[in-house]
Amino acid sequence: MAEVSTSLLAVYPEAKVTGVQDSSRPERPYVFNLSLPGDLHPGGSLKLYVNPQDGAVFESFDMGDTGPVGLYRRFFYILHTGHPFPWWGRLLWAVCSAIGLTLILTGSWLSIKRWRRR
Repeated sequence: MAEVSTSLLAVYPEAKVTGVQDSSRPERPYVFNLSLPGDLHPGGSLKLYVNPQDGAVFESFDMGDTGPVGLYRRFFYILHTGHPFPWWGRLLWAVCSAIGLTLILTGSWLSIKRWRRR
């Protein structure tokens, strides 16, 4: 596993390995998640499928190249986590989300109370 990781980083020197899915059976591939500079998703958008017998990459999938679907996935990841922002931006994002949830809940509660009075 370490040898495969080292050889992948030699091919992608600017990448960072963010996750590895091990193969428990010899016929199933290893899956390496790589994060390239500029990736908005912290888990990385590049997946490399590696043959466990010889360590050769036989397939790759880049979520950044998937067009509207990849854009949709990245947008909603950012929307739900506030990932590209610094810590204070994520904190502000969380506070705004909590305020929005509170407004929805209190508005629903007041509407239900008003409907029951009729």
